[in-house]
Amino acid sequence: MRISLVAVLLAAIALTGTACGGSSDDAVITREPGLALVRIGAMTVQAEAPQGDAFYRGLGGYESLADDRGMLFLFERSERHSFWMKDMLIPIDIIWISAEGRVVEVQTAQPEPGVPDDQLKHYSPDEPSLYVLEVREGLAAERDVQAGDTAEIQMP
Repeated sequence: MRISLVAVLLAAIALTGTACGGSSDDAVITREPGLALVRIGAMTVQAEAPQGDAFYRGLGGYESLADDRGMLFLFERSERHSFWMKDMLIPIDIIWISAEGRVVEVQTAQPEPGVPDDQLKHYSPDEPSLYVLEVREGLAAERDVQAGDTAEIQMP
């Protein structure tokens, strides 16, 4: 009888995922296969790292973006990489990150439906970056992400 009670208690602990005062906020996020994991302060997102044509399409055509998802662009060299909102349906935060893992700038970008390509606004940082992370609009402010913060990036 004592063994079955212990087994039931262990199963209950395993199902709740917490023990000894832990909470779901303490959960460790593990990178999903094929996705990059990016941590900046209180913000952790799993991000697609597009290749080929998808690199140039980015989030164009996406209708939504969850709080824990994003897109991470890795460039061949550090420069002042410029982005535009071609074919974008949702507003986003753009976070430029240096080769050393320092956030160099954060900007919010809005879709511009009906605007010709040659008239679309371009978003650029004041300093060079090697990475650019795109997340849903407002997430950076909600998680207090700002220039100077340290970014930890685990590539797929």
